[in-house]
Amino acid sequence: MALAFLFAAEGPGSADILTTLGSEPGRQLFDVTVASGIVAVVLYVVAASWLFLELRPINELAMLIVLALSVVIAPTTVAFLAFQYVPVAVAQEHQSTAEPAFRQLVVSAHAFADVGGWTVVALLAVSVLIVSAVLWQAGRRSVLALVGFALFFTALLLFILDSSYLFLLLFGLWEIGMAAALMIWPREWRAT
Repeated sequence: MALAFLFAAEGPGSADILTTLGSEPGRQLFDVTVASGIVAVVLYVVAASWLFLELRPINELAMLIVLALSVVIAPTTVAFLAFQYVPVAVAQEHQSTAEPAFRQLVVSAHAFADVGGWTVVALLAVSVLIVSAVLWQAGRRSVLALVGFALFFTALLLFILDSSYLFLLLFGLWEIGMAAALMIWPREWRAT
């Protein structure tokens, strides 16, 4: 959901950010984008904790690394979303969005969000690679493990194409598949 709001706010075909921030509905769109991103990253930490508990018997160190990465991903995401929110807060104080200083603020916030977003996508891709390797190690050469390996390389390709944010959609679908698989698969294979 957070990705859908991000796409609406900044994706192809959307208005210029300064135009979007100049209107109340545009500022509300950024409000919802930031809030849904924070909720999403908190839920990711919960999911990573659950993955740690479920897959720890297979490879505790690898799953501890995934858990540690989630603890890095969460504050990084909240930090860049908070910085992305700064222009919204300034515009809500009835500052002119046409002023050069406001444009500089928006460009700075966007650059900060880009670097934070790239960092998060890279860390999520590494997490997918590690979890897929753990599944492979457990003898679960499942579609999810293969998709996870492919997802890691897809992230690299998306970075080259300057579309790394699309990885988040694929990652979310993979996470849902992982959750479903772990609920369906018998617990015995994880104890080996």
